[in-house]
Amino acid sequence: MEALLEALNPRGRRSPVLPTLLAGSALAVAVALGLALGLPVSEPEPEPEPVGQTSATRPGRAQTCSVDRTRIDALWNPIRADAIADELGTGTGTWRRAAERLDHWTEDWLRVQATTCDELTHELHDLRLACLAGQLDRLAVTLDELATPTLDRRRIDGVIGVIAGLPGPDRCLDDVALRERSWAPQPDSNERLAELEASTNQLAVRFELGRTQARATSIESARQLVVAADELGSPGLHARALLLLANHLEREANSGVEAERVLLEAMRVSASVREFEIEVAAALGLAKLLGARGLPEDALRWVVLAEGLVGLAPTDLALRAACATTRATIALGRSDWAAAQVALERALELLESHGSDNLQLPIVASDLAGVLEHQGQRPRALELRRRALAIHERQHGPDHPRVGWARRDLAVALLALGESESARVEFSQALANLEANLGPGRETALVRDQLEWLEHAGPSE
Repeated sequence: MEALLEALNPRGRRSPVLPTLLAGSALAVAVALGLALGLPVSEPEPEPEPVGQTSATRPGRAQTCSVDRTRIDALWNPIRADAIADELGTGTGTWRRAAERLDHWTEDWLRVQATTCDELTHELHDLRLACLAGQLDRLAVTLDELATPTLDRRRIDGVIGVIAGLPGPDRCLDDVALRERSWAPQPDSNERLAELEASTNQLAVRFELGRTQARATSIESARQLVVAADELGSPGLHARALLLLANHLEREANSGVEAERVLLEAMRVSASVREFEIEVAAALGLAKLLGARGLPEDALRWVVLAEGLVGLAPTDLALRAACATTRATIALGRSDWAAAQVALERALELLESHGSDNLQLPIVASDLAGVLEHQGQRPRALELRRRALAIHERQHGPDHPRVGWARRDLAVALLALGESESARVEFSQALANLEANLGPGRETALVRDQLEWLEHAGPSE
């Protein structure tokens, strides 16, 4: 029985250690790449006022602004939604939930656009418009990638995540960030800047979706973006490209030294333009690299630095949670289960205060359950397993692969507490889910073997 339990919950890809590392890494990267994308890099040219729409004029300038949903409706509409659903080939609730997130995002974008137009005399009005335009550029790339036939349908796991990573429209009302991070390119560099922005957005979205592409090709594309952004003289774009390159390198064997160098450069460049979200992501990336090398004290120094940077935005709970999960990863690397529990409890508390919509919440709950199980605190761990399953179902739909994994983990927890009949039910549903999403493989085979054992053993075993 112990061997079976260990096989079903291996200390591998979904053990308490690695999911925590992934939670911290993915969260920090999503924040750094997503939020930074919502900030302007140039001041837009005035556009002619549409016929039949009202506008105000800024004193001394021939600038207009009107609430116009033409472009956003062209990007996101029922026909586009149906086309993407057909391409994903899913009849599950996953795309429906993803589409709901897009509906909410577009509503927020239009609200911020209206606010910007109402405040036409605001000194940063043009920068706000540029910010909003940049966010629509990111939306366009995201939807194009989702509709591309080469998307690996087995990786639908990343669809909701990439949509959740869209920069929040309210960022375009952050006057401090707009003022500090705006960069005015030379007139002859605008076209080149737009090209590099589009390429960076595309590579970032493909990375988040886990597209099947040769890693060497992706790394080389990221390197070219780094060089081009540096030559153009756009520090914000340069920092983003460096972070993107580092994340590609982290997936490649024997690239740790280069990844460390790139992360250090990302910190330097982002600090020069006060892109502290990218600084945090780079610092946490360095912490993970050093922790994986068996240097926990050095790793913790980078976490402390990241926590100090997060202090610049104390309301950003997601970044603070990323710091906590990275602390947990380092603690687990040296088998300090008590310290890992403290860090994960903190991360869970932060994410809970942020609402139940955060995609990291069920992952952290599951990681904490694994730590508690290791320490013999199985009743509370079981409660967390149930909660993680419920949140995954609500966020992704009942047929999403994350729900299948969560059911499998819950079944293992139930079996360890002697609740064999309840475990059999969960194993059965987990098997159906994983077979539909993953097909034949080790994970489905293990669940099938355990289910067959339980059915032959009977409820009294």
